[in-house]
Amino acid sequence: MRNIVKRLNRDEAKELGLYITERIVPEDYPLHWHEFYELEYILSGYGKASINNNEYILEPHTLIFLTPADFQYYKIIEPIKLININLTEDWIDDAIFKRLDSHTIIRNFNDFLFKALLLEYPGKNDLDQIYLKYLINSIFVH
Repeated sequence: MRNIVKRLNRDEAKELGLYITERIVPEDYPLHWHEFYELEYILSGYGKASINNNEYILEPHTLIFLTPADFQYYKIIEPIKLININLTEDWIDDAIFKRLDSHTIIRNFNDFLFKALLLEYPGKNDLDQIYLKYLINSIFVH
């Protein structure tokens, strides 16, 4: 069987440039890349990720940041519940964006900001959009 690399995009995010969801990844996820930036926060479960041929453990309180240049696949050992944020660079402050390079993995990250994002998304007005952007950028500087 041949491995096929998939390109993923989120039609749901095209208008807003932002898509936030809480979901479960029950089984291995094939090699793929995105057309957008991605933050994933692991709530529960266990597995391994290969990002650009580097291996990482996926466990609760792990934050993963991925760029459109990153290739990844997941080996799921125990179904993983996560908060997933797909976003365009428009949501990232310029000063922060200039410092972003490639994928990043952070252990023992607090889930407060992610839970706040879930509560506020998708936002009802301009002030909500400002607050969402503030929360996203707070994750990057935290």
